[in-house]
Amino acid sequence: MSIAITPSATPGFVSPTAGLSVPVNGDALDATFLKTSVEQPLLDATEAARLNILGGGMRRRVLGTSATSLTIQPLGAVTVETAPGIWTTVAMTVAATIDPTTVFGAAFAADTRYWLYATISAGVLAWHISTTAPDAMLHFKTGDTSKLYVSTFITRDAGMFVAYKQSDNCYTYVDFALGAVHGNKVLSSGAALAATSVVLSPLAVPTGASEAFCFAQAVGTAGAYVIVYPGTTTMYCGKSWPAGVSDKIFTFKAGGTTTSEEFSYLVDAVTTSLDVWVQSFVL
Repeated sequence: MSIAITPSATPGFVSPTAGLSVPVNGDALDATFLKTSVEQPLLDATEAARLNILGGGMRRRVLGTSATSLTIQPLGAVTVETAPGIWTTVAMTVAATIDPTTVFGAAFAADTRYWLYATISAGVLAWHISTTAPDAMLHFKTGDTSKLYVSTFITRDAGMFVAYKQSDNCYTYVDFALGAVHGNKVLSSGAALAATSVVLSPLAVPTGASEAFCFAQAVGTAGAYVIVYPGTTTMYCGKSWPAGVSDKIFTFKAGGTTTSEEFSYLVDAVTTSLDVWVQSFVL
């Protein structure tokens, strides 16, 4: 009599290099061997694949409001290497709100970028935070396939989180603190009278980002102006003040190279100044 088999609660698959044990001609017919070594592994691998592609695959949507509150919307499924050559999958169909400081196990350092990873511990979804960036494909923590890349965030002061929201690899900061260059702030009281380059730090924009947008506030007397060059002085974004207006806010796209983002700027007079924050970037 046949029996029904079902996927494991944490379905997975072995590394393709390990392969499966299958019978050969002349072997005794053994239903237990077939179930254990062939049928169940194939069913589990099929279920793991189904969970990972269901609805179009993983969607990374994260809202980080403070060093003690970060919400990850359902990822669909998480697959990591739980032992050499053994990959395990767990479904994630409801949102999770975590305390990043508790997950990290210590207070966050000032002006530091951290990375959030999903992992599996004893068959249960767990979280891991590290200063180590993911691999070039943005799949796993560099050198550790047991940690799946989910998100990244930065600090300003020690223990102070720069709030942000994320949709897949599009990140938007929602925190623009005043004061010195710090966190996502890249220019403070800039007063250069000639075009001056500002390179966006890897803290504000991770190395390799494909683009970045900035939020700016310029302050000066009525009729003053600033000019921002997004990476080249052949194109510019100019902002001037009408009579009776003492400041101006605007956004612009930074230019740069494949490894860094930058812009140049100048102001019309020493009485005019420019503050700039990174507003968003795409990995």
